[in-house]
Amino acid sequence: MGFGDDYIINPLKYALSNIKALLIFAILEFIPLAMFLIMLVAIVTPFSQSAFDMGQMSPESLIMLMFSLGVGFVIFLFIGIIIDLIVSIFLKGYIMKILSTTINGEQKLPEWENWKELFYKGFVFFIGTVILNLVFFFINMGFGIIDYMSVFFFSYSDMGIFALFVSIIVFFFKLVLSIIQAIYTPLALSNYAYTEEFKGFFEVKKIFKMMSLNWLAVLIVAVIVVLIIELPLYALIVFAIIFGIITESVTLAVVLGIVGILYASITLPLVSIYMYRCYGTYYKKTNEELEYCDLKE
Repeated sequence: MGFGDDYIINPLKYALSNIKALLIFAILEFIPLAMFLIMLVAIVTPFSQSAFDMGQMSPESLIMLMFSLGVGFVIFLFIGIIIDLIVSIFLKGYIMKILSTTINGEQKLPEWENWKELFYKGFVFFIGTVILNLVFFFINMGFGIIDYMSVFFFSYSDMGIFALFVSIIVFFFKLVLSIIQAIYTPLALSNYAYTEEFKGFFEVKKIFKMMSLNWLAVLIVAVIVVLIIELPLYALIVFAIIFGIITESVTLAVVLGIVGILYASITLPLVSIYMYRCYGTYYKKTNEELEYCDLKE
């Protein structure tokens, strides 16, 4: 198959190959948003119901009301974070399953089963990405320290131009680091899904061998496809903001917001599956080439 089949048509068909699995993915992704909306209603409703009596309330009663709302918000926020984390781990476990089944050559979106394994792999996914992000964060922070030190020592001296030169160089390295992180992380996730070993996140030599202009093209095409799919959502947001400012219509803003949430609930799971299918497809092809080269040597 050609590039378009591998990274546009096939991944989109794959995302729609199991509607039941896609709907479960969508429902789980919607839970954090639903929790936020429930929290918003739970906090705003008692406040709005008490607003009419606030003018007649004593300072002590008003403080007690605000304290109760604050405590309720903190408790609900804590519960929401825990639920969001658990759901996120299951979603990450399913993403690992998408990657591993793609690398193994399967053409249908996998079922949601063996939840214990999904949780375990999702937890490893979470820990691995946290460590990777920390590594890149500390490298980035190191560049920032170099930039700060050059400004501190040279900006108020005759060598101010040197500080500017260092800042430009640091900015360039930070930009390169961000690009490396963006192209390294998907391959690291795919490598873990293939090897099922935690060290798969950090097999730097192997992962760097997989990087190529073709991989960069895959990422660019995937991002363009995602932007096209989400374009109606962005247009809806812009329209709601502009029309809301012009007409000051709260009702219309709410209706458009609900439509936007429904559209996002359908398309975000679709583009997530699409993206990881692209990652897995590229990893499969490149890994087979690397293994073939190793055998020839």
